[in-house]
Amino acid sequence: MAGRIPGTREVAEETKEEVLLNGVPEMFQLLFTKQREVHEYRDLAKCDLDRYAALHVELMNHGVMIDEDNMECFFSCEDHSDEDLEKTLAALHQGLADIQAGIAHIPEQHKRRA
Repeated sequence: MAGRIPGTREVAEETKEEVLLNGVPEMFQLLFTKQREVHEYRDLAKCDLDRYAALHVELMNHGVMIDEDNMECFFSCEDHSDEDLEKTLAALHQGLADIQAGIAHIPEQHKRRA
């Protein structure tokens, strides 16, 4: 279980995504931001929430469910096996690659209004 944040960080580095990981291995946030720290709502509001919405859809397309609200954390527990972890990290890698390639879908309700 301790590999969840490092594994996620490695995927972000491999795909050259600028993300911030906040939390502990069992409960953490993945934030699309150049900020070094996020402490409060105003910091979170500066994150790329549209990109997170696209990640949510992409992970669902690859069989991984995360909360659609970027204020919520990713959770893991003892019931998650190493195979679950590998599938999740593979889905994350593919989802981030799809977003970067511009083939990810951002649902209309998540697009920011000008």
